[in-house]
Amino acid sequence: MSGREALGKPARTEHTSVPTEQASALTEQAPAQTDQVPVQTEQASAQAEQASAQAEQASAQAEQASAQAEQASAQAEQASAQAEQAPAPREAAAAEMPPSPKDSPPLVPLVIVGCGGHGRVVRDIAEAMGRFELIAVADDKFDEMKRMEDGVWQCPVGIVPRVLRMYPGSRLVVAIGGNPVRRAIVERLALPEACYARIVHPGAHVSPRAAVAPGAVVMPGAVVNAGARIGAHAIVNSGAVAEHDATIGAYAHLSPNAAVAGGVEVGEGAHLGIGCAVIPAVAIGEWSVLGAGAAAVCDIPPRVVAVGVPAKARRVLE
Repeated sequence: MSGREALGKPARTEHTSVPTEQASALTEQAPAQTDQVPVQTEQASAQAEQASAQAEQASAQAEQASAQAEQASAQAEQASAQAEQAPAPREAAAAEMPPSPKDSPPLVPLVIVGCGGHGRVVRDIAEAMGRFELIAVADDKFDEMKRMEDGVWQCPVGIVPRVLRMYPGSRLVVAIGGNPVRRAIVERLALPEACYARIVHPGAHVSPRAAVAPGAVVMPGAVVNAGARIGAHAIVNSGAVAEHDATIGAYAHLSPNAAVAGGVEVGEGAHLGIGCAVIPAVAIGEWSVLGAGAAAVCDIPPRVVAVGVPAKARRVLE
């Protein structure tokens, strides 16, 4: 072996050992790097899941914000609609104010003939109705026409037609309890039927299918049922009952708590006393009187006084 070769051999040996050490080091590092790959993969997957959750949360918040915006828009539209429907401040104040006299129907001037107890009750009923304005009270005990402190005229019965002419559109009612006297005054005045008022207390029940003639008075608590007919200048007193299809003749008087059943016919001018009763389809003759508390179970002839239970004619009236 030459000296060049002898010197070259050790050099190759050293050169060969360095790569071997590096390879060994790389071989030792490879498993460690291999072990880090799953960890990095898991971290990347977790980050991806977290990013996805954040995206979903952001999407939900966006949807909620959109829903709130829609709700706010709906509330704004509703408020706008209410604002359009709400009256202006002056209009609202006017709506709360009671109607002025100009807006209310004018009151009808009323003359009451009779200033006794029955006349005072009729005056109360007319005031309760809120449709009439009393202008005069007529009675033959007055000698002349005189205006009282309350502004109401007092006058004799004979000048009632003149009072009616003084007040255009006025009406009258004859408030006399006695049936013959009431008829006599109506005949004496000889006024058209249209001049008379119907006086019905607001606390009475009158069927819309019943008929109440001009001049009739229906008092508080009375009942006039369907098909009943109340004649001109008749009186249905407090708590009296005229059942369905009953006929109460002109100038007749049902006293307080008198009751006539369905289909009863009460003749002209008949007077039924307090608390009496008439069974269905019975007829009470003209100008007869049925006593207080009596019970008519059969027809009562004209112009008699009938009393008792059952009611029987006791005497004849002239």
